[in-house]
Order: sequence, then structure tokens, then C-alpha cells
Amino acid sequence: MKGCKVKICGVRDAATALAAARAGADFVGVIFAAASPRTVDETVARSIVAALETGAPECTPVALFVDQPRHPALAWWPGIVQLHGSERLDEVRSLTDRGVRTWKAIPWDEERVRIWSGATEPEAIVVDGPKAGSGISFDHEALALMRGLIAPHLVLAGGLTPASVGSAIRTVRPWCVDVSSGVERERGVKDIHLIEAFIAAARQAARP
Repeated sequence: MKGCKVKICGVRDAATALAAARAGADFVGVIFAAASPRTVDETVARSIVAALETGAPECTPVALFVDQPRHPALAWWPGIVQLHGSERLDEVRSLTDRGVRTWKAIPWDEERVRIWSGATEPEAIVVDGPKAGSGISFDHEALALMRGLIAPHLVLAGGLTPASVGSAIRTVRPWCVDVSSGVERERGVKDIHLIEAFIAAARQAARP
């Protein structure tokens, strides 16, 4: 395995975003879905983007939307857009046709993996647990058996922690791992020490 990228999702302030990037995160995610305890408004999101552009330009911001095709942030977001709702392939294409880098998230289910198998319009498919942000994992060995259906990139999410990410990477061999609740000291509040431990464990597991 030639390494595994890391995304720290659900970041709610610029200082945490910078700390995650400096700890080695490749992507920092912000959430615009109102139902999430980690949601941010556009003012906060802009401050996070500005901090990364200035202090950690190698770290790419990812904006998460859930069935929000008219959210105003879509007009100015400079990084990756992650669609985490019931969006169809044609909705993904409408963004990619406009030059938007797009990831599509799906809850783990064999049939959903088959539906999105071979789709190249999203830059990556994020396979999550049964409920996003819940910290609930799923059967990684079952996903590993279907690994070849997902192209071009697989992002593994759902219930990952510093203690479990190594085994998950060795089993699934994803392009990237995505964590939110697994690096929090309380709901919605990131812990930089847990972020550092998660990234270190992911890097160690992905070494040849």
C-alpha cells in the first residue's frame, strides 16, 4: 500500500483546522447540514478555508452537504464537495460538469455499493456506517470483498478511532480514511491529541 490519506471531518473552528492540517491531515471537513451537532455557518466556514489557504495550503477543505442542492456555499466553495444525502448520479454529474470536485457518500450496504460501482463522476465514494456521525462501524471484511467495484477512490468512514483505524486500513485498503466522532473528547469538540494519534496510526498501518 502506497500510503493512506486522512480526512478529519466535522471541524468547527479555524484553530482546530490548522492543528489537524499540521498534524498531517490531507483533508479537513466542515459540515453544512443543519441536523448535525457539528454544523457551521458560512462565516465560520470561510474562516476555516482562509486559515488553511494561508497556514496549510497542502490541506484541502471538504464541505459536507445533505440534500442541499441550493445551499449558497456551493457557489464559492474552493475545495471538495461531499454529498451525504440521497443525491443521484445525475446530480453529481451536474456538479462535476461545472468543474466541482465531488465525493459521494453512501451508508454501507452491498446493494448501494453495486449501484455506485464503477461510477467515475464522483472523485471518490465515501462508504460510511449506517448513520453518519454516529460513531457506528460496520463489516469491513464484507466491504473488502467488494473493494474492486469502487472506482476511482474509496474513502472509508464510520466508527473509526485511533485504536481501530489500523486494522480497518489493513482490511479494506482504502485510498483515504475519514473520522469525526472518533477524535472528539465530547460530542462535536475535537481533541488534537486524538487527531494526532489517529493520523499516526493510519500512517503506520499504510506503510508497505
